[in-house]
Amino acid sequence: MKVAGRKGWSVISSALLSAQDLANHWALYRQGCQEAGRPANGDDWRVCRSIHVAATDEEARARVYSAESGYRHFYGHMHKVYSQLGRLGVLKARPDMRDDEVTVDTFIEQRTIFGSPKTV
Repeated sequence: MKVAGRKGWSVISSALLSAQDLANHWALYRQGCQEAGRPANGDDWRVCRSIHVAATDEEARARVYSAESGYRHFYGHMHKVYSQLGRLGVLKARPDMRDDEVTVDTFIEQRTIFGSPKTV
């Protein structure tokens, strides 16, 4: 992120990052821009997020958490990868979370924006 800021590149932050890690991305990007003598511009930064919109909040929740859900498949796979690598810590909403509290459902909840058009 610092290098991108120094070079004036646009960047995109992953959907897998926590809010804390996103804040760190912006801080590093801003620092790189400052080191290059240019102001950091939020128009040069994108944040990727999974978004599901349905007619109602209840329908959206049911679809996102469904056993057949693409979100469940993707986050389930990533949960397995992070578990095997011993890196569940990057998926924790709080540093004091136990590993067994980091489930596919909590991963979906933390990383997916879902609901009705009004909610989203």
